[in-house]
Amino acid sequence: METSYAQLDGDILYNVKRVEIEELDILTGDIKVAGQKFILSCDSEIGLDPEINEGKKQVLRDATRILAQTKEEDLLESMKLKLTSVKFPVAALPIIQGGTIRFDATDKLKIVGYDAPTMAEGSKNKKSFRLTAYVENYEGEAVVNYVKFSFWKCKGKPIKLDFKKDFFAPEFEITATENTKLKKSAYSFDYVDTLPA
Repeated sequence: METSYAQLDGDILYNVKRVEIEELDILTGDIKVAGQKFILSCDSEIGLDPEINEGKKQVLRDATRILAQTKEEDLLESMKLKLTSVKFPVAALPIIQGGTIRFDATDKLKIVGYDAPTMAEGSKNKKSFRLTAYVENYEGEAVVNYVKFSFWKCKGKPIKLDFKKDFFAPEFEITATENTKLKKSAYSFDYVDTLPA
C-alpha cells in the first residue's frame, strides 16, 4: 500500500540521490531478465527538456482580416535528459553509448580499460534502458520522502569529456521516449518513503 504522498502545498525537490539504469528486453520492452543494471548512488543532477511536436496552425483570411483559424495541440514526443554525475560510472558506458569494457585477466570484476565504439561497430553494444531517478523531497530541514521518476525507454548519446583544473563531472545526454510495448508515457513519477536497499 502506498504511504507517501505529495505535499499539500507543493513539493520541495532537491538533489538526485540515486539513479538506476536497467537494460530493456527488446522483445517485451520490460526489464531484461539477467540484464545489466547499474546504480549511481552519489549526488547527481538531471536537466529535463521536453521535445515538443508542434501542432499545425491554419489561418483563413482575406486582405484585411482573419476570418477563421485553427491550431492543433502541441504533443510531447520525448524528454531530453542531461545527467551530470559526481562519479564516472565506467561500467555503464557500453549500455549508454556502446563500446567495450576491458577486464583484468585474473579478476573479471576489475575494469582495466574501455574502448569507445569504432565506426564499424556503431551502436552494437548500445542498449535501450529504463532510467529511474530518486529525488529528495524536503519539508524544512527534513527529507519527508522521495520522488521516484521513471523514464520508461531511454537511449544514450556518446558522452562529452571535458578535463580541466577541476573535478571531472561526466555529462550523459539521454533521450526518453514512450515505451509503447508497456503502454507507458515518456516519464512518470511516484512517491516513495525510502531509497531502495
